Amino acid sequence: MVPGSSSGTVDPGSKAEASGVVPNDIITSVNGQPTPTVPVFRQVLAGMRAGRTVPVVINRGGSTTTRQLILGRD
Repeated sequence: MVPGSSSGTVDPGSKAEASGVVPNDIITSVNGQPTPTVPVFRQVLAGMRAGRTVPVVINRGGSTTTRQLILGRD
């Protein structure tokens, strides 16, 4: 099991979907900060302002990719 936060579902039309995040991706870091659990993921995001673009490292089916995510409230 890869430590990280599961994206679970991704809302159609959301910023996550526009950035290439798909359901069940495992988000392992945001802006260089590890996100081994959902609470840590939320804490990392809480410290960032909406509208900022940050790199998000994703594990999808055993492969790792980096996407640029625009932070905001959908």
